[in-house]
Amino acid sequence: KQARENNKKIIYHAHSTEEDFKNSFMFSNTFASLYKKWLVYLYNSADVIITPTPYSKSLLESYDLNKEIYAISNGVDVAQFNPTSKQINEFTQQFHISEEDKLVISVGWLFERKGFDTFVEVAREMPHVKFMWFGDVRLSNPTSKIKKLLKELPKNLILPGYVSGDIIKGAYGRADVFFFPSREETEGIVVLEALACKTQILLRDIPAFDPWMQDQVNCYKGKTNQDFIDYINKIINHELPSTVEEGYKVAKERDLLLIGKQLKEVYEKVPNSYSVLMPFAYSYFEEMIRTTTSEYGLPLFDRNQKPVRVKVGMALINLAIEENKDNTEYIALLEKAKRFQMMKTGETE
Repeated sequence: KQARENNKKIIYHAHSTEEDFKNSFMFSNTFASLYKKWLVYLYNSADVIITPTPYSKSLLESYDLNKEIYAISNGVDVAQFNPTSKQINEFTQQFHISEEDKLVISVGWLFERKGFDTFVEVAREMPHVKFMWFGDVRLSNPTSKIKKLLKELPKNLILPGYVSGDIIKGAYGRADVFFFPSREETEGIVVLEALACKTQILLRDIPAFDPWMQDQVNCYKGKTNQDFIDYINKIINHELPSTVEEGYKVAKERDLLLIGKQLKEVYEKVPNSYSVLMPFAYSYFEEMIRTTTSEYGLPLFDRNQKPVRVKVGMALINLAIEENKDNTEYIALLEKAKRFQMMKTGETE
């Protein structure tokens, strides 16, 4: 809205699709069709769309957006994701990982879509291997299936919660396998991080990783739990050739410096433009709604370096309704969002 009022073109950075909204948090499947309508409405307001992979581009093209869409990776800071011996030692000491331990890790929200259930099932079948999944349990807003799994975790599976900085880099550096059994992605930033850290990667064979992740070239791919178990055993027993050097080449091709140049080329084609970052699906609707209000683009801190207070929840939805009265299609979506908000949080008007 602000962009149009100032005669600026809009470039949307599209990280979300209906497909990666499903099978995520509680009620996500119930509201997936609404989420898609929301996406189509917002993406149709763009002049140009940037999305991370050829796969996510193909999904957006199937939405009949009739917009110019560029596939440009999220990128990774290769220089930063370069584990040092100090970082690895800090990680192993904090989590009591011995030199003899075989270690399999993954990183992400505890979603069915991310394959957390598969990770647990595989860990249960491999008690001789340590498994660690890094991700915030509470903020994942787990489904009933995931909640049940969390009550019955195998003893060899550790959930450290959300971890960043030196510790997660140390985890990437120490792991024997980065196992990412996600069922749906637009790209998978943690895969880029693992590639940059030269971690041996095992993926679920899904379209999002084609054609840039090639089985038995820069990673290994499986489809069933037994595939994953067999691959992990062969990797930790050094029965398969390493793919880490080829994987590192993929990360270098997606280094932030190179991605910045690709983005610059697009922005130069669309001068006088306004950039809107479409949040990932796990951000729910809140930041999407904020992009259509006067609160979008506010600074994080005021002149006294105190956090700027912004509207959230129902207050934010009501602001969007007030500021978009002339758009009946959007108001209808906002009214549905109200019902979603009340179901998700119990919040009332």
